[in-house]
Order: sequence, then structure tokens, then C-alpha cells
Amino acid sequence: MRSLFMSLVAVLACAGTAAAQQAAPAPRSSPEVLAKVYACTALTEPQARLACFDAEVASLKSAESEGQFAAVDATRARQIQRESFGFSLPSLPQLGLPTFRRSSEEPGSDDGFDSQSMKIARLGRFDGRSSFVMENGQVWVLVDTSDNRLARPGVDVTIRKAALGSFLMSVEAGGRALRVRRAQ
Repeated sequence: MRSLFMSLVAVLACAGTAAAQQAAPAPRSSPEVLAKVYACTALTEPQARLACFDAEVASLKSAESEGQFAAVDATRARQIQRESFGFSLPSLPQLGLPTFRRSSEEPGSDDGFDSQSMKIARLGRFDGRSSFVMENGQVWVLVDTSDNRLARPGVDVTIRKAALGSFLMSVEAGGRALRVRRAQ
């Protein structure tokens, strides 16, 4: 009995360590073209420093115009995250986009991307299922065979994340939430 308990403790300890290692975020590194600009700050002689900045900013501008480098500010990154709501984009965090939080929010609070409110523009069909085309262009498809009489054009809805990567659409007029998935 004691050896079984010790084995269980050892397995749990190893699993916890492995999970902690996977959860640790990878350190972000600057793109090479940007790192060269940052390296100019290490120069102390004013003429050399200015020449370095001039040369590296020119190469940065060239890389940007050729499409090899793109700068995304926090506002645009938030917009991308909002527009991609409902899609599974596992590579989006690899772009190095930071986690956003309004300054008034506490560190552990909701990031604002767990639900979205929008208005239905029109109803349609997508792959033989009822679909909802929103005013912002998103298309959501009804997953189950729930009664959706209350969901009609002009009605406000809220789509929120649910269990296991699914989404629920609540209609302002009431009724039960409808299970939906993002199609476009």
C-alpha cells in the first residue's frame, strides 16, 4: 500500500513538472532587423551611433516595404483578436502578440475576448444548416437542431465561449442559448 502511494505521488510530481514546463511562455526575441536597430544603442560615440541608426533604420524600412517585417501596434492586435473570435488560430500567439488588458482591469480579470455582442444582418443556409450572417461580416452556423425562432435579422445576440472550444449564442429576446460555430 505504501509503495502504491509513493508511486502515485512520484507520477503526480512528474506530471506537474511537465505541465509547468509546457505552460512557461517562450521568451520573445526581436526580429533580426529590429535587433540591429537596438544594438545601435550600445554605441557611445555620437557619430558612430547616428551612422548606425541611419543605416539600420534604412534596412528596417526596406524590410518593411518588401514585406519581410511588419509592425503591429496594440490597437491593431486587439482588432485582429476580436475579428478572429470563434476561429481556432493556434499560431496567432506565435506572432508574439501580447496579452491585452485595459489599464482599469485587474491582472486576473477577463481579457474581453470570451464573448462578443453583435447584430444579426440576415439568416441563411451554410452546408445545409441554419446560419446567421452578422453585421460585422461574421457567419455563424447552428450546430444543434434547437429552435431559433427568436434569432432574426436586426436582433442583438451575444456569442460566448463555452466548454471544450464550443460557442453559445444568446438572443437578446430570450430563449435558450444556441450552440453555434464560426464558418466565416
